[in-house]
Amino acid sequence: MFNVTTAELGFYIGTITVGFMIGGFLAGRVEKNFEPTTMMIVGRVVACVGLASGLAHLTSGITLAELYIANTIFVGLGNGITMPGSHAGAMSVRPDLAGSAAGLSGALIVAGGAVWTCRGLMPLF
Repeated sequence: MFNVTTAELGFYIGTITVGFMIGGFLAGRVEKNFEPTTMMIVGRVVACVGLASGLAHLTSGITLAELYIANTIFVGLGNGITMPGSHAGAMSVRPDLAGSAAGLSGALIVAGGAVWTCRGLMPLF
């Protein structure tokens, strides 16, 4: 659909990680001024705006790879803003169980990704 080489595709997918790094940096700089829930909501809004913009471009017939990937950078940016607050929130409920909370939080993230991946590959009827 986008007519890009595999090298270009690898570069474009890597830009999502750059967005995540920038989001994490921004969260570290401004999170002390906001509640973790506020940062999580802002991160989710940023990610959803990027996805909605990409979907709008695709449905309108604009299929430029650079524009589409520019929109997906917002997904990484939003995730980078969301993750510190969500992890801090998961671990602050019972500080004596912070290690267990971190492990459970990570396991749920991986399990959720696995479920959505399987759901995409084998639709449930």
